[in-house]
Amino acid sequence: MSAQQLNFAVLGNPRYQPEKLSPFLGYDKLYWGLAEVEIAAMEVLHEIGIIPDADFLHLTPDKKDALRAITTTEVDEEERKIRHDVRA
Repeated sequence: MSAQQLNFAVLGNPRYQPEKLSPFLGYDKLYWGLAEVEIAAMEVLHEIGIIPDADFLHLTPDKKDALRAITTTEVDEEERKIRHDVRA
């Protein structure tokens, strides 16, 4: 999804949501932080020996970027398709 197509609406009361934060906190950026946490968790699990080297090699910079690029709109579409709340 290109940046021009992203939904940058900031959740909550607009009075308290500066528009300049919408590229970081907008609706379609809700999963960016989750991706960062999951990537960091995988890196730590590799460092302590739980994820083997052979498996960790699959977590390339391109795959990390792909995880960071998942939008909330895409998650919504997948949830509708599979009829399951993946965020639950």
